[in-house]
Amino acid sequence: MTEQQNNIESIESIVRQTHGLDTQRHVLKTLMEISQEIPENVNALSPAMAEHLAGRFLKGIDLCGELYAMAVSYEMKMEILKKKEFSSAMLVRSADFPSIKTSKDKEQFAFSDEEYIKSADKYVEAKMFRLLVEEKKDAFSKAHYMVRKIVDREQVVDTTVRQKEEGAEWFQTPNWASK
Repeated sequence: MTEQQNNIESIESIVRQTHGLDTQRHVLKTLMEISQEIPENVNALSPAMAEHLAGRFLKGIDLCGELYAMAVSYEMKMEILKKKEFSSAMLVRSADFPSIKTSKDKEQFAFSDEEYIKSADKYVEAKMFRLLVEEKKDAFSKAHYMVRKIVDREQVVDTTVRQKEEGAEWFQTPNWASK
């Protein structure tokens, strides 16, 4: 890394800390805690617990949204770095070798350049992190849907029981239910 890149990263870190944006560790820790709360069998949940988990899963979805923005930004930065390293290897570092003359040779050199490989690895890690955040958000969304179904089902049952107890005349049992 160049001194300028180090300075930029230092400034970014100071700005994040100053403005309270240095929360990635806290967000990741919270996401892992919430993801461990996803039940294997939602049918065994009480309605009160299902309602609590529905709120937790919404919180997880919200945190994934915040983290997703950071992940996309990081992925884009790593993609730019990867392209920069490829260009630098092809145009600058390949010039140090007199045997590399054609553009095809320079391209092959660039793909095998150590700095390019490191930046390509960072790009792949950034992309995988973004995909992980997307998958977590999807898992929270599905879990939220399942626990909300339990809460909604319990509310329907409570309403039906209350109506029967109050003797609601308009409530009728469907024909198929009495058979």
